[in-house]
This record gives sequence, structure tokens and C-alpha cells, in this order.
Amino acid sequence: LHLFPLKDYEFSITSTVEPQFMTFALIFIAIHIDKIHTITNETALLLPLLAPIDKFLNRTVL
Repeated sequence: LHLFPLKDYEFSITSTVEPQFMTFALIFIAIHIDKIHTITNETALLLPLLAPIDKFLNRTVL
């Protein structure tokens, strides 16, 4: 399952699966952030990464 079309040079499984997983993880955090009572420092450090997600989603093929 690829959320974006593969380019000729994107043949490595890590170049497609890992960013995809991180995107879903960050979206999950963004959706459920109001249900998280204790936000750890690690989660707080991830929050600035949520800003460019809309740009990423604008170029994804769902």
C-alpha cells in the first residue's frame, strides 16, 4: 500500500514504508491529542512536525 506514486528511484522499502508510517503516527497523535491527558516531552517534540502534514497530504494520492 503506497499513499504516493513510486518514482523510478524509489525502490527501497525503507524509503516508502517508514515515512508513510511516521505520517500515520503523527496524524494519529493529531487526531487523538485531546484524549491524551499526559503529554510526554517526546510527544511534545513531535508536535512541530505536524505543521507540514497538510502540504504532504495535498500531494498524496488516496
